[in-house]
Amino acid sequence: MPKSRLSDILLSQNSNTYALIDAAKMEELTTQLLIYEPNYRMLFDGNDAIELEEVAPYLVALHPHDAFTAWVIDEVYGNDGAIFLHSVHDIDILVSHFRKYLYVTREIPHPETGKLVTQEGVLVFYDPRVLPAWLESIEAETKTAFLSSLEMLYYEDALEKTLLQCYTPQGSCKTLSFAQEEQQA
Repeated sequence: MPKSRLSDILLSQNSNTYALIDAAKMEELTTQLLIYEPNYRMLFDGNDAIELEEVAPYLVALHPHDAFTAWVIDEVYGNDGAIFLHSVHDIDILVSHFRKYLYVTREIPHPETGKLVTQEGVLVFYDPRVLPAWLESIEAETKTAFLSSLEMLYYEDALEKTLLQCYTPQGSCKTLSFAQEEQQA
């Protein structure tokens, strides 16, 4: 897959470009954040931020001709490590927005008593393998709300590795196939 084409798609927009990176998959992320010092925020807060720093999701601003952005395109993309997005909003507004979707609760029967107990977990919507299934399974109202702060949402196809999928706030999705572009060139 031509990384220059990915860079063109992600960085040619007039809005802010971000990567939502999963440190659980990209073990060197926290080190890279310290080295390059990009504008970033962790999605976890409170005790989770302290306890889960090494495996947390991080929202990071991407910029053309930036060393950290080059690292993301070269090392993160292709490893199911991030989703990418465009938004007119600044990083703090987006972090607040994404935190609304980070935790989920469900009621399950207790194995011994059978009584319903509430279980809380993290929804890893920032995993490109989880995102499309989640977006297709949620109610239209929730999907619209989730996409409302974004101009475009990109994620790699978990099976093909050569595709970049896109969602717009209007809910449309299209596939950009780098493999097809290479064959036509």
